[in-house]
Amino acid sequence: MPSPLFEVKLEPDPFLHRIVILAGVIAMVCGVLIIAEVQIDLAWRFVGGAIWILDCVFEMRSFSKGIRWLRQLTLDSAGGLRALDSAGNQVVLSLRSGSVVLPELAWLRVVDNENRKFTGLFARRRANHREWHRLQLLWRQARKAFGHPAGP
Repeated sequence: MPSPLFEVKLEPDPFLHRIVILAGVIAMVCGVLIIAEVQIDLAWRFVGGAIWILDCVFEMRSFSKGIRWLRQLTLDSAGGLRALDSAGNQVVLSLRSGSVVLPELAWLRVVDNENRKFTGLFARRRANHREWHRLQLLWRQARKAFGHPAGP
């Protein structure tokens, strides 16, 4: 007998958004300093530093776009993943690799049908206890199914 469908609704936390952006900037600066100290030709250090900065900027841009675009993320026990965007529209999403759910935080990387990628950081303190408990259960039991049609 199949279990009843239940959902988890998560909202991004603006405070965590600022913390992640700050951490990203610190990581970017530390990475550039490390690359600058590597004993290779100066041109290669410049290229490595530029690639590192671009990668960091694109990741932080994805995160910033997600926090502005995403009003609410809904995961259900059938593996459905959808978002309520800033305009109030429902958008179907798929989970990307690199997503993780920890006891107090969840870092979810998602992509929509138009291949737009978004990242969101969610905190247990922002969700109620019951929602967070459901998220923990869903993550352990069905994370590979998120964003894919429910199977038999």
